[in-house]
Amino acid sequence: MIMVLLFIFNGISQARDSVRIVCVTDSSARWIDERNLELRFSSPMSMNLRSSHRYRIEPVYYENDTCVAVFPSLVYFTRKGEKFFRRRQANKMTAEQFHIHDILVKNTRYKDSLYHYKDTVRLGGRYTDGGEMRIHYWLEDCCCEYLLDSTVIAVSALKRPVQRVLVPPVVKHERIELFELFINYPLNRSEIYPEYMDNESKLYELSVKVKDIITDIKRFKVNKIVIEGYASPEGRYSHNVNLSVWRANAFAEYLNRIYGVPFEIIHTVGATENWKGLYDAVLADDKVPYREEVLNMLMPEGTNEVRPCKKELQKLHKGKPYAYMLRNIYPHLRKMKMTIYYVEESVQ
Repeated sequence: MIMVLLFIFNGISQARDSVRIVCVTDSSARWIDERNLELRFSSPMSMNLRSSHRYRIEPVYYENDTCVAVFPSLVYFTRKGEKFFRRRQANKMTAEQFHIHDILVKNTRYKDSLYHYKDTVRLGGRYTDGGEMRIHYWLEDCCCEYLLDSTVIAVSALKRPVQRVLVPPVVKHERIELFELFINYPLNRSEIYPEYMDNESKLYELSVKVKDIITDIKRFKVNKIVIEGYASPEGRYSHNVNLSVWRANAFAEYLNRIYGVPFEIIHTVGATENWKGLYDAVLADDKVPYREEVLNMLMPEGTNEVRPCKKELQKLHKGKPYAYMLRNIYPHLRKMKMTIYYVEESVQ
């Protein structure tokens, strides 16, 4: 374990020494309306990179330290690196899943020029005060991608009109309903495919439980729906963060399209990698090879928290437990958690 940590630390140190961290300037983030968030900043038109390196500027919007939306990345390459990347993106098996705003190629003619970034993301949830934009700076070498640094951009609050006070009903009961829905996704996809595997039966089961609550407006008044998207913990963490957000937003679009739920009451959250779900699934499955060792690795003795340990699991007993979990448990960790806050109204 110590050797692994030393290797990671040395890799990050070498990455920092190999390229100067280029931070954005003249940055601003503001709400256009209750659904659309706009980001602007300036950065160099070109930067000095080695042929095997890629520099990526990734803007991410957070609320209460939770990733809510990921803006398209601004990516820097050498000419050789850019050609290799485009060939790899054309291949579905090797294409990386993050969205790209633009690609800038190393050119000494533009070393003193600035590139002006402007993009808008439509959020799946309702506008809230207190969010912040974080700019992550990633460097990829021949082996992996390192997070070099992050900066924070304050988000300008939205000026909203005074809300009209509604007369409360004679009798109202505030209620909260929690539903967990396991959706099957093709690898690295976020869209809802009802015909894929047994998704149709699961979506029908959800409809039986929630259709009346979200469609019977005379009896129920839905104040908020919180959707949490989860990804199984294989692959890169940065990709899984994005994937959990995309899946939550895709499910918000599904509720709007099928049931007419207004986007204004939907709040989406990317819950990232589902390590707690993995621990619970291993605890319930006595067929997992070397099960006790896996459980102790996920939650060491004397602790009450599940810890991420992706590389250790892959190496445990030459990957035999990991192969079993990847085949039998990981597909069930890609789930949606939906919480409905509503009021049931009745007349005395």
